[in-house]
Amino acid sequence: MLWIVGAWVATGAFLGLVVAIPALLYIRRKQWLRRRFRAWNFATFFVYPYLMLVLATGGGALGGLLGAQDKIHAFVSATMTPLARSQMPTVKQWLTESVDWGTAKDMSLDEAARRVLQKLYYPPASDGWFDRQRARVINYFTLNLGKWIVSAGLGALGAYAMGRAGDTLGLDASTIRFSVDVIRELDLSRVDDRFPQMLERALAEKMDQLFEALYLKVGLLFALALLLPAVEMWIYFRWYHHPKVEPRPVPL
Repeated sequence: MLWIVGAWVATGAFLGLVVAIPALLYIRRKQWLRRRFRAWNFATFFVYPYLMLVLATGGGALGGLLGAQDKIHAFVSATMTPLARSQMPTVKQWLTESVDWGTAKDMSLDEAARRVLQKLYYPPASDGWFDRQRARVINYFTLNLGKWIVSAGLGALGAYAMGRAGDTLGLDASTIRFSVDVIRELDLSRVDDRFPQMLERALAEKMDQLFEALYLKVGLLFALALLLPAVEMWIYFRWYHHPKVEPRPVPL
């Protein structure tokens, strides 16, 4: 999958350069980076490679995100969903016996996800620097990047279990509640086709939310990078650029 995402990155970077070259030629023809002061004029020469780098990097980042999103969608559909379906009895046993639910009968989906993630916390094997750093890396991926997987899985499982049990409480996506008792009483040795569909849809929605946040971050960084030369141009043409005014002939 990495080489496919890498191909998307290279394609995006190439398209960024395709956009950059005519844009820079237009800027040069309009002389938007030409300055009256010699040192300043020399410094603006570096704006050209800077803009090429920004557009190539921005295009590569966007292409990488698009490629990763497409491949993860395919991975979820082809691998994770069938695996979850086949392991449902084991997942049910782990959820009901290993996770500390306290005295709560039902709880919000976020609270249920936090309790599962607490069980997945990896403590350092010792006080040594290497063990502490390894635990930190594992916990970062588990507690941060894995949160959307846990939330999606619990949401799909809770909705499926409540539907099989005849309970309509919390089937609204915005108010769904995870009921431990309903999960305990449900026979998951045979799961019909509804659960894989619900799980795949829930995983896709969580994944798209994650990528939307990444697209926004890339867009903001790209806008800030382009803002630097734009501000420089505005300052120059606002305060330092004095176009030559041709003298008008004096009427006789």
